[in-house]
Amino acid sequence: MRVVIVSGLSGSGKSVALHVLEDLGYYCIDNMPAALLDKVVEEVSSGEQPTEHLAVGIDARNRSEDLKTLPTEIRRLTKRGIGCELIFLTASDEVL
Repeated sequence: MRVVIVSGLSGSGKSVALHVLEDLGYYCIDNMPAALLDKVVEEVSSGEQPTEHLAVGIDARNRSEDLKTLPTEIRRLTKRGIGCELIFLTASDEVL
């Protein structure tokens, strides 16, 4: 399984990136609470038709204590053999 976490500044293109990933065959969830990452991975990777590609949008609206756990969650997923990538998008104030 492969998980892509899309994060970044408000207005930087997170939703656009998720739409592109969806077009590439990823199961996408936008504005997901960071605390649910492990549970969502478990849910979509099990069952009769497991998802091979998952992309989630996680942004600053999450609780800070949940955001702080993301590096640990990513390491935990990687140790389980799940490919996990983080894409952080930003834009200059002029562009925003």
